Amino acid sequence: IAEGVRPHGEDSTSANLPLRDWYGIEPLIPADPARALGLSLKAEVALVRQFIARRVVDDALAKGDKRDLAPLVAAMAKADGKAARDLLAGALEGIRGRHSLTMPDGWPAVYAKFSKSADAETRALAVVWALVFGDPQALADLRRVARDTAGGASERVAALEALIEKRVPDLAPTLFDQLADKATRRAALRG
Repeated sequence: IAEGVRPHGEDSTSANLPLRDWYGIEPLIPADPARALGLSLKAEVALVRQFIARRVVDDALAKGDKRDLAPLVAAMAKADGKAARDLLAGALEGIRGRHSLTMPDGWPAVYAKFSKSADAETRALAVVWALVFGDPQALADLRRVARDTAGGASERVAALEALIEKRVPDLAPTLFDQLADKATRRAALRG
């Protein structure tokens, strides 16, 4: 039934239709997360894609040691454009407040794909996810962005703040270097 009523683009302007569709899909998620994520890739309504990703994460985290985020990462690997951004955003809502999770299979390839995205929001969401997984490539990327004086000040400050929040080891030399730069000085001092 959920596949037959999957959300269509024209439903996105309605206040009720996306929620109706979501309530029809939601019970499928604990029973078959991979199938639900397949529906999210076909859905044309951002809200439904975000809710599916968030519920998949909620369900995986509720399983404790048996958690498996690999189906979500596999769906992210297939997603492009808005769908990718919506899955990342929805999944981040599910991990809000968590600072560390085991990196699921397939994540490094997905991060490599999203870190090269033309969409700045997709890149930023991917970095946040990567930090939660402790992805060493994301940490290296953030260090590079923070040190790149040719880059935009807001991106450099955001990278530095993400490294500080993650409490990255051996960050002190980078912070000292950033004290000389007016754009990043405040963040470096806080760090």
